[in-house]
Amino acid sequence: MADGKSQTKLVAQGKAQLSDKQHFGLVILESGSSDVLIGMDFLRAFGLALLVMKARIGLYDEEKVQKALQEEAQDADAEAKPATRRKPKKPKPK
Repeated sequence: MADGKSQTKLVAQGKAQLSDKQHFGLVILESGSSDVLIGMDFLRAFGLALLVMKARIGLYDEEKVQKALQEEAQDADAEAKPATRRKPKKPKPK
């Protein structure tokens, strides 16, 4: 816990399934709770990225997010670089 205390929890082997993908891992069982908390291991196992925005929170395909971020960075780099003109080469004397 954040305050340095520890708690005993009941742990079991569980299966998470999302569409046609499934992964097994440890789950914490608490009586009287129907809450589901997912962690980084879950996101990594399914190749997901968690995006938190003002109006939306969602899980997205990590590869697609990475590709979009790389494209955005390349576009920003291209806009930031001034256009350079090559000077014409002088002919070599014979």
